[in-house]
Amino acid sequence: MRLTIIRKVYMIFGRTVKGKRDYYGNQYTFNGTDSQELFLMILMGYIIVKTGLLKGEDSKVISKIVLYLVIPCVIINAFQVDYTSEKVKELLLVFAASVLLQVILLAAVWGVGKVVKLNEVEMTSIYYSNSGNLIVPLVTFILGKEWVLYGCVFMSVQLVFLWTHGKN
Repeated sequence: MRLTIIRKVYMIFGRTVKGKRDYYGNQYTFNGTDSQELFLMILMGYIIVKTGLLKGEDSKVISKIVLYLVIPCVIINAFQVDYTSEKVKELLLVFAASVLLQVILLAAVWGVGKVVKLNEVEMTSIYYSNSGNLIVPLVTFILGKEWVLYGCVFMSVQLVFLWTHGKN
């Protein structure tokens, strides 16, 4: 299923992902440096905690720095592109797909919630993911920084739904 989605995304945009990730026929391949970089980041975090440079309570500060400083900088950087007519068409396509996905997800969660008898808080927590914190790093690592722009469109659509859904 995931591979089919990647294939369709590739066919829609009609180009390879730039950077270290390449598209070969039916899958994205990651070269050795990708896994080495990820392992190195995990290892550095482990060493920093084990040596006592950081403690458990320090994670709040790091999370705030990432959430309020690093991710906004990455998002602002993602919007530093040339806006050609092709780019605008791609953004409109991503916007339409994001709205459609949100509507389908809303209906699916509502239907499952009624069957399983979930309360409003449980249904809302299923419907609204933590896309801001999770999408930007994952998209950056898996697809490359030039794809963060499209992830931002999804986050924007989700935020509009979040801010308006359920208002009495």
